[in-house]
Amino acid sequence: MDEIRFGHARVGGLDFHYAEAGPADAPPVMLLHGFPEYWAGWRHQIPALVGAGFRTGSSVRAGPGPSARTPPIGCITRSRPRSTPR
Repeated sequence: MDEIRFGHARVGGLDFHYAEAGPADAPPVMLLHGFPEYWAGWRHQIPALVGAGFRTGSSVRAGPGPSARTPPIGCITRSRPRSTPR
């Protein structure tokens, strides 16, 4: 298996730290995870996917790492549908 490489990407003003493996010209497979998991949760699947000819990528979780954090809950607003009584 190719070694796992780590990198940074700036997308929409946010910084993301990611882990990737496999040839750069291979079809990509994004491996998603939930909190509090991180890329290493895919450590058993990554070699199989790379061996099957794919390039894998997974974000390093937001929070304690270098990836961008989501805004605090108080900053998120949701509009109510007009049919909802106020």
